Amino acid sequence: MPPTPVIPPGADAATVKTILENYKALQQIAMEPYTAFFEMIVVKVLLPIFASILGYIFGSRSDSKEG
Repeated sequence: MPPTPVIPPGADAATVKTILENYKALQQIAMEPYTAFFEMIVVKVLLPIFASILGYIFGSRSDSKEG
C-alpha cells in the first residue's frame, strides 16, 4: 500500500484534491492484483462449486421427500 499522503499546511483546495486523487489511483493500482486473485479464485472457482454442492444437497432432499 502506498504511504498516506502528507498534505502540507496552507495548501489550497486544488493541490489537496490532486494529492488525494493521486493517492486513490496509487491505492487502486496496489490493490489490483489482490482483487484479480479474489475474482479468479473465489468468484470463478469456489462459488460455482459451492452452489453446485448446495443445489445437490437441497435437490436430493426434495427427491427423497417425494419418493
